[in-house]
Amino acid sequence: MPSDRTQLNIPEMDAHLAHIRNMYRAVESGRGFDLIVVVSSSQDQADFWQERLEGTKGWVIGRNTQVISVHEDWPNGAGQLLGTLYAWKKSRFHLNVDEVLARGGTVAMYHTAGKGMRMAPLPAAEGNNKSAIKLPRLIPLGGRRVPLTVLEAVIFQTGIFAASRPGRLCVFWGDQVFIPSKSVDFEGRHHAEILDIRAPIPSTEVAWEREWESYGLIIPDGRGGVLQREKQSWAQLQEMIRRGVIVPDPSGQIVLGKSLGCFSISFELLRALLEEAAEELDEKRLKLDTDPHLWMPLTSELEEFVGAGGDAANWKRVRKFKSRFLGRDEANGTLFGDKDMGIDTLWWDYGQVRLYYRNFMKLLEDSGEGECLRAFYDLPRQGEVRSASEGLILENALVIGGAVRGRVSRSILIETQADAAEVSDSVIITSALSEVNARGALIYDCIDLGRLEAVPGDVLADVFVPGYGKRRIRTDLGRDGKKDWQTVLPGNRHSFERLSKLLGDQPIRRQAGERSRWRAHYERRGDLRGVIPLLSRSFIKPDPDNLVEVVWGGDLIEKLKGLEPSGKRIGESWECSTHPDHPSMVTLGSGVRIPLPDVLDLMGESILGPRVYHAYQGRLPVLVKFLDAREDLSVQVHPSDEKAAQLGEHDTGKTESWLILGAEPGAVIYLGFKADTDPVEFERALSLPEVNVAERFLNAFPVRAGDVFFTPAGAVHAIGRGVFLIEIQQSSGITYRVWDWNRVPRRTLHIPQAIASLNFRRSARDDYARLPRRLSAVEERLVESAYFAVDRLTLGAGTEFSVPTDGGFHILTCLAGEVGLRAGDAFGRLAGGESVLVPASLGSYAIAAEGEAVIVKSFVP
Repeated sequence: MPSDRTQLNIPEMDAHLAHIRNMYRAVESGRGFDLIVVVSSSQDQADFWQERLEGTKGWVIGRNTQVISVHEDWPNGAGQLLGTLYAWKKSRFHLNVDEVLARGGTVAMYHTAGKGMRMAPLPAAEGNNKSAIKLPRLIPLGGRRVPLTVLEAVIFQTGIFAASRPGRLCVFWGDQVFIPSKSVDFEGRHHAEILDIRAPIPSTEVAWEREWESYGLIIPDGRGGVLQREKQSWAQLQEMIRRGVIVPDPSGQIVLGKSLGCFSISFELLRALLEEAAEELDEKRLKLDTDPHLWMPLTSELEEFVGAGGDAANWKRVRKFKSRFLGRDEANGTLFGDKDMGIDTLWWDYGQVRLYYRNFMKLLEDSGEGECLRAFYDLPRQGEVRSASEGLILENALVIGGAVRGRVSRSILIETQADAAEVSDSVIITSALSEVNARGALIYDCIDLGRLEAVPGDVLADVFVPGYGKRRIRTDLGRDGKKDWQTVLPGNRHSFERLSKLLGDQPIRRQAGERSRWRAHYERRGDLRGVIPLLSRSFIKPDPDNLVEVVWGGDLIEKLKGLEPSGKRIGESWECSTHPDHPSMVTLGSGVRIPLPDVLDLMGESILGPRVYHAYQGRLPVLVKFLDAREDLSVQVHPSDEKAAQLGEHDTGKTESWLILGAEPGAVIYLGFKADTDPVEFERALSLPEVNVAERFLNAFPVRAGDVFFTPAGAVHAIGRGVFLIEIQQSSGITYRVWDWNRVPRRTLHIPQAIASLNFRRSARDDYARLPRRLSAVEERLVESAYFAVDRLTLGAGTEFSVPTDGGFHILTCLAGEVGLRAGDAFGRLAGGESVLVPASLGSYAIAAEGEAVIVKSFVP
């Protein structure tokens, strides 16, 4: 909120502008709501909004407004009706909210639930928090200026409803901003007041379908009240006119209301509804919405309600409730009425990407609506700049915050940095770009160290997934994210649905941290821009110390790698890892360290090769590990890809293979069941402390250096003490621990998932053991599967061996000796325990051994 109100440029004229002025005054003077309640679909989002709104007092809400943010923890959602009542019930744990209304206080509730599918991919860019999508007003928060969010715009806009509604609960959706053209004052006649826009209906079916069919209908009943009906087709409308449900007004016009879905109710009605729904609220049962389950049965006859698909039992229950409520209503008010916002109400819908873009572009219009938008968002006229930009040429454009160089025409840039911009007819929000050439596009929260190109209709958004890095998601302004929800659109690695699941319930702070890490890359773009492209033409050698300490580990990995002894129990080293659990780090020539997953995000197709890149959505699908088992590992299983998906995992399944590097006398691996096993008997035995599960049920295969095993998903297994091996596997972190040798302290077991994943059939050593197959004088094929292949190269002194990449990446791991690597102008060295990622783009490379050396090559066949 500017300190100088004249900056708003709001003349005393139009009703819209007067309302906008009053919105700012309501915040400044504290005449907005005394209490706001925000309803979110997760506790993390509820915590986010509690902190955020507390921090924006004096800018979005009054300084004395109280905030309660609650999580609607209701299986499969409660619906707006039960969701409102449940949120009120939960709010009682924070404050005596009933007392606030009883003494004439003003209260508003805002529902934010829903995935915002039609806004995809923007909600994903905000961590599945659709109400946090950014809008073009900057407000102070935590010592910096940040964009206003959709929910904050709704809260700010609806503050003008408070003053005339003491003792009432006002309920709003969290994604609709509307500026009325009539008075918003409550007229005090109804226990339930629905907000609508009244207008004469069109005379043609085409106009009805275009302008009215997607809205709930508010129908005047001729007695000062209204009827509510769900969305109606032209034929249904005509039938209601024929039956006299809808009648012309005295002038002969048929005037109906388009429901905004927002309403207010009296404290008396709220208490009665809480009492009526007490059982459902206690049991978190059913899903009930206001329109089909309350307003419609309240205002329709049984035959019509049931004929429209309503439930007769619900209608009878609501009618009994209505009779009881009106019978004890001492104020003798009418039950259900509307409040007309005015036929010229400005309604800025932020529920679809194309409307989001269109509402931004309206800011540039020399029109009454353009002026209202600029006033609402506190923006200057076109061509003005509020940023630290130099070398910027503007033509009918707005650049607010950030720092941009270049030419910007007919566009809006909010808190964006760009070293070189050529932008027209575009909207760019909170992005950090080196070079950008955009025409007719929407660019949201993107970070790009190279050159970003966007053509008319493009929608680009970067989604920062903790552990997985940056995912650039594309769509088109003409597409519907809801229809595309399960589709992988061209240029994307994931569908919108998959991306939403990847984000899952990850804390918003973690997602913000991932973005901050990429922002740090951008701040070092001068160092990275020259180095990152070279990686696709060089051998990528991660730092060798990606080590994992575990209870069963030893010191052999540190010895193999030549690392200083740490005194820790090192059980694993993750080689060339892009998995979020333990990603490898790469130290560039400039001294900058960057996670290997980020390298793939920047240069993935050239490093992995087009075939692998597209087949695996840009992920490195193979993971190589060293394992040092000083003690027995837990008995465990990994699911298949299909089973992992069925169990709701976000990771892939895991098939793996082992090459034994060393084994103490008597060392074994436990692998597969000795006999066909009954799952019930097996699960029962897991709970008996006297049963050694490994010895009773599992094969115990003696091992020695050089043995090779292939372990498919579903195979029960445990690596025994005294075994040192290299493991090549699908890049997955899913392990279901079945039994842990009764170790103390006890570690978490995953028995239900394991039972669902296990193959209980009898197996023998030959089902898993693999014999090397000679490919050449120096190369043997150890394992080949649908997921990966493993070759062993045994090189004598002075041997040089040429290796084609065949269009895919290779991971080379040195087991013994030392080798040199060469590909054109690229050189590298590989010593014992080290690994390199060989980019597909090298085409071919040479391995040269000065002395004897052994290399393992892992790749996707």
